[in-house]
Order: sequence, then C-alpha cells, then structure tokens
Amino acid sequence: METLFQRILSASKKNPSTPIPNPCKPYFKESSLDLHKFPKSRLAAPSSKLLPAPSMIGCRGIKMMGTGKRIARMSVLDTDTKEDMAGVDHGFGGNPLSPPFQSHPTSPPGFYRRLLPSPPAIDFASSDGKRLFSEALRDGTMEGFFKLIPYHQTQSELTYCGLTTLTVVLNALSIDPCRKWKGPWRWFDETMLDCCEPLPKIKTDGITFDKFVNLARCNGAKVVAFRTSESTVDDFRKQVISCSSSEDCHVIISYHRGVFKQTGAGHFSPIGGYHTGKDMVLILDVARFKYPPHWVPLTLLWDAMNKLAIRLPRGYMILSKLTKAPGKENGLQKSES
Repeated sequence: METLFQRILSASKKNPSTPIPNPCKPYFKESSLDLHKFPKSRLAAPSSKLLPAPSMIGCRGIKMMGTGKRIARMSVLDTDTKEDMAGVDHGFGGNPLSPPFQSHPTSPPGFYRRLLPSPPAIDFASSDGKRLFSEALRDGTMEGFFKLIPYHQTQSELTYCGLTTLTVVLNALSIDPCRKWKGPWRWFDETMLDCCEPLPKIKTDGITFDKFVNLARCNGAKVVAFRTSESTVDDFRKQVISCSSSEDCHVIISYHRGVFKQTGAGHFSPIGGYHTGKDMVLILDVARFKYPPHWVPLTLLWDAMNKLAIRLPRGYMILSKLTKAPGKENGLQKSES
C-alpha cells in the first residue's frame, strides 16, 4: 500500500509547486493548535491507519488529521539528565548548562524548576519546614534569617551563585560599597563585584573558594574562612549556631549538590538558620529558579562541603561588618581580616 509520504512525493512530481514536507515534522493537530498546516486535499487517503512520524514521540497525545483518533503518549529520552544536561563540576560556584534536548517541536524549551529531593532536604514552605522554622524561631536560632531575607535574590547568571550570595550578605550587613550602583544610589549588585576576577570569566567558569574570600574582603567584609580540612564538624556547628543567633554575622557555604541528590555540582549559598533539636540548617539557595530554600542535616552538609574541588575540599566562611576601611588586610589567614 502506498504510504502518505509516497503519495505526496508523487503529487510533487506532477505539480512542481507542491511543497515536499520534511519527514521529521509531523502533520497533526495537538488540541486545537495547527502545528503545521498542509492542505487536506493533498492528504486524502483511503486508509485511516496513519502512523506518527518519529518526531511525534514524546507528545502527550496526537490527533491524526483525517482520523479523529488520538494516539497515546510514547516514551522518549528523559530531558532531566545528569548534571542538568552536561553541567560539569569545575569545582567552582555555578555550572553552565548545555542546550536542553527537545523531544518535540511544541515542548517548552529548557526546564521549569526542579523537584526538591526529600529526604534528605525539607522544603522551607512545607508543613514540616514551617514547623522547623517556628521551633528554631522559639529557640532564638533564626535571628540572622530576618537580616538576610529582605535582600535574598536569585542569581542572574547560571555561574553567579557566588556573586549573588556575596551580594545578599554584603547588603544584609549594611556595608556601604562607597560607589554608585544606579543614579545617586550606592548599593551592592552582582555586576559590581569584579575587583578580583573579570565578570566574563566568572560568567564562564564561576568563582573559586579562595577568590570568593578575596572578593568579600576587598568589598569591605570581615572574613574568617575555613576549608573542611582546617576545621571540624563541631566547630562548624558552633559557628552556625553563633551566627544564626545573631544579626551581626552570616555563614556562607561552598558545597556539592550531589550529596543532597540534587542536580548540579559546586554551589554557594548563605545559611539562614539552625534547628537545635534536629541539628538541621536552612539553606537560602540563590538558585531559586531551581530549588526553594530548604532544611538539610548539618552533618550531611558537612559531607557536601568535604567534597573535593580542584584537589582541595570546599568549606565555609563567616562574614561580618568590617570596623575599619577595606583593603588594609592581606593574606588568607584564619585570623580576622
């Protein structure tokens, strides 16, 4: 029996003006939307059993023209692959994404958020997350949260998690950048944090732990930084409790998402609070297009910080307001800067 495409090809030979369709584009309707218009007169066929083209695979349902029948969805490659479609762990904050695979011409491009793997994480806005928040608030370990949350924002570039985290904390600490942002206003913005590394390079590669520390210092913050090899989980817990119970300092973490079963790799974000009874911390994830703020076990977070990045483990840093002019300190000692 002559196929549909063979009939169209024969018609085109008789009439050169007849367009020859691309066999990779299906001619069908999904709901009331005409995905590709083609005169029905050229599709007249004695057979009602028309098969979908290969690119139809992955559709929610296909209504074949001339049949009124809907073909059930077929499976296709999962678009949610490892590391957000080939995002590579460079050991920096941020993971560039490759263009997502589109299984169908009408599929929305890219991704819309991610489902937060739980356990181990607990969504901040869930019933359990709210309960943890209220209990931590009662215990006095959410004081830093109220300073951070007014300035919390979404990273504007896929590799800007470090810059965005630093912007949030610098503004939360009320540090004056001493230079204009827009108009007459002085305010920290990601685009202003280029004193240690050119923004185009950060946009491509992200930022390393040590360069993040230098960047925070040259913008007026007092920084005490530790890699996990230079600290212990108990010391980390003490620092988290101290800053969560105060409005004067904030903890920034550099960790690997994979430990939490999340997509992506190296990431920076600030800690927004601590729950004493459950020994959990609240991560105010700056990649809000991907994951919401969430609670995670502190010991598991330590494991995530302990993952190597360029032969060295990640870690954490405590930022507070500098009492003297920036630029007076040098080196990366653990003493105050």
